[in-house]
Amino acid sequence: MQEAGYKPGVIQDALGLTRQGVSNHRVVIEQLPDELVRLIGPAHGVGRRQWGDLAALSEKVPLVDIARETLASLPDTTPSSDKFQAVYVACSSKARGAADQSARGQTTVVKDNSGSPVGTLSVDGKSIAIKITRKDNPEFGQWLEERAETTLRQLFEQWQNERGSGS
Repeated sequence: MQEAGYKPGVIQDALGLTRQGVSNHRVVIEQLPDELVRLIGPAHGVGRRQWGDLAALSEKVPLVDIARETLASLPDTTPSSDKFQAVYVACSSKARGAADQSARGQTTVVKDNSGSPVGTLSVDGKSIAIKITRKDNPEFGQWLEERAETTLRQLFEQWQNERGSGS
């Protein structure tokens, strides 16, 4: 309606919303790709909050790609509100899968120049862990234990200095 040139008061009256209500809708509309809205349709009965929840998933998953894939499996006669629900469920599921994957993180075996394991480096959404298995490398484990606090402090100070000089 805004693009068609209607004044804010007319839009408010037509939608039965306050100025803030129209503003809230505008924020959601601006977050959603036009193609996604066209693919789903008007989705009568689906409120702004649900559209907003779908829009929030755009930072985590490719909404339009998932919508195309999901809607291709539905009959053409599927009501748009059901299309919305199917797309929302698919996008939520993919976003959860991506979050689970990042929460699980990844573990890398660190090897020396000859290919022997030195330890493991585990990184997830919450922490970074370096693990040295004493049975694989007992002397190194002892050496590192004696120096770990000092070395970690030095690494932190180095990071602070690099960060400070980079800004």
